[in-house]
Amino acid sequence: MNLQHKVISGSVCRFFLHYRSLLIFSLLLVTPNFMFANLNMDIKRLSGVVIQKEDSAALENVHVINITRLRGTSTADDGRFAINMMVGDTIMFQAIGFKNDTIIVTEKFYRETDFVVVELRKKVYKLPGVDIFPYATYSEFRQAFIYFDDDKITDTVTRLDLDLPEQLYLAPTSEGAGVIMTGPVTLLYEQFSQRGREKRKYREVKQQAEKDGKMARLVNPTVVRSLTGLQDIKEINDFLDFCNLSYDFIVNSKEYQVYQALLDCYRQYKKKVE
Repeated sequence: MNLQHKVISGSVCRFFLHYRSLLIFSLLLVTPNFMFANLNMDIKRLSGVVIQKEDSAALENVHVINITRLRGTSTADDGRFAINMMVGDTIMFQAIGFKNDTIIVTEKFYRETDFVVVELRKKVYKLPGVDIFPYATYSEFRQAFIYFDDDKITDTVTRLDLDLPEQLYLAPTSEGAGVIMTGPVTLLYEQFSQRGREKRKYREVKQQAEKDGKMARLVNPTVVRSLTGLQDIKEINDFLDFCNLSYDFIVNSKEYQVYQALLDCYRQYKKKVE
């Protein structure tokens, strides 16, 4: 009996050892696939397109960044993109000249969304105005005029016609008051004194600045676009070269005359390019 009992016990032990080995081997085969299957279920591919809010035009080179996972991509020339996402991720869309947009991946968004359309709004940059002067400070401006070297000053003085009367008028004065000379003396002082030269140069610079400002205001790409409808900057430059309005005409004409000249020139330009 004892021998028979030992034989049966040994058989049972070998059976359980063999069964345990098979069970462990089966678990080793199944567990990795189960783990990876769950992992792949957690990651989802989100596709979409980024467009401009104002006109629905596709936006390329928009940065699409999964901030949570520090992964990113950029949109193609048709605005399309694809990026991995998981529940709880934050995806940001960023482009120069546009306001940022953000998507929070909720459980509902994760389950229901495979494709998304992102609309970015234009960002307006408000810059402070800047006044540009040829001199950094008033002191430099003043010194430049004081020591202005004008080679023509001698010739100007030689040819100067003051248009003085043949006889100076002596105004009647009360006794002991002396003689009062008006007009010509002041003119002579303003013409030859250093202060007078500074004032003349200042007026010249101011007048030139006003002319340059009028030139820039009346003839520029924005004005040409409004008048002609041309959009390409190269074509606008070609048109201005073709038109070739003179500086003197622009600064000495009324605004409507300049605009009319541009329109007339545009009609000739269209015939040429056609």
